[in-house]
Amino acid sequence: MVQYLPRRIPTWLTSLSTSSSTYLKPLAAQFPQCIRLFSFMGNDLLFLHSMAALAGFATIGYNCFVRSPIVGRKVVGFAVTWNGIFMGINLWQVRRLMKERRPIDFSIEELECFEEFFQGRMLARDFHTLLRDCEGVFKTVEEGTRMCEQGGRLTDLIFVTEGGCEVMINGMEIGEIKPSSFVGEMSFLELLDDETGVHRPKWMPSFVPNFSPTFSIFFGAYATATVTTSQSTRVLTWKQSKLIKFMQDNAQFANSFETMLAADLVKKLKATAGRREGRRLVIPSGQRGLSRKRMMQAREGGAIRRRGMVKMWIRDALRRPLDGFHRARVGATGAGAGGEATPKPA
Repeated sequence: MVQYLPRRIPTWLTSLSTSSSTYLKPLAAQFPQCIRLFSFMGNDLLFLHSMAALAGFATIGYNCFVRSPIVGRKVVGFAVTWNGIFMGINLWQVRRLMKERRPIDFSIEELECFEEFFQGRMLARDFHTLLRDCEGVFKTVEEGTRMCEQGGRLTDLIFVTEGGCEVMINGMEIGEIKPSSFVGEMSFLELLDDETGVHRPKWMPSFVPNFSPTFSIFFGAYATATVTTSQSTRVLTWKQSKLIKFMQDNAQFANSFETMLAADLVKKLKATAGRREGRRLVIPSGQRGLSRKRMMQAREGGAIRRRGMVKMWIRDALRRPLDGFHRARVGATGAGAGGEATPKPA
């Protein structure tokens, strides 16, 4: 039937199906392998997956149109099926990589927030993901608004970008939060203690499985302090449940975000350690934490207190045997008139 096709199909294509072109079949069989070899020469994953998909397409074409008559249809069907699966996987990877390499679209406020607070702590794409997939929302909180109350449930993780807040524990003001600090990070980390991000209620028996998501991830953990805005404050908020679910699915992002939360906690602990008696605690803004002068003052104050305690311990240790010797001597000799000790008569 091939002799009726030359006028409709190009000669070079029909020649591949005739017995006179058997020398072209080995070349056609090696063409997909050459493409695969060429794909391994690049360093880019997008280039690698693109060439692998092209090689799979060429392999399917060879098995469908230029196969040897010795090979049965069943074998060809297996080859086409497996190469089709490999080609589909590579095309999916190409789509994913092209999606990741698209330009990042930031608003002016988002770009300013990233450059001022998050640059150097996480990648720009991670911050974009944090805003889009975790539903980050910028909003303005008026002065005097209570963002969280001690002992109450806190369902949001809050990041202060402008303004300031006052921190109170048991009705006593202990400090002030400036921009670049989180509010509610302690309750958020409490939810992350468990692998599932869910805490088992105390009333639930131990043999009952803890199906997630259930309790704390929706209602939030308890706040450790009361935070009230001292002025008009601009904040960035995330829902803790959304953020925890996203961190469970993205380990790399979870590591970078937990590192940033840990750095913020260390900054607050340093500020707490540097606070003196009767002085308000001010958690400094920026990423540098306490100034060198404040740190030196806190260190010197701690050293003076430690030296004073050591002197007191040494003085007490030396005074105890002397006092005991004095009391024993007074008891042995008795006391004279006027409180002066007199020797006993022989």
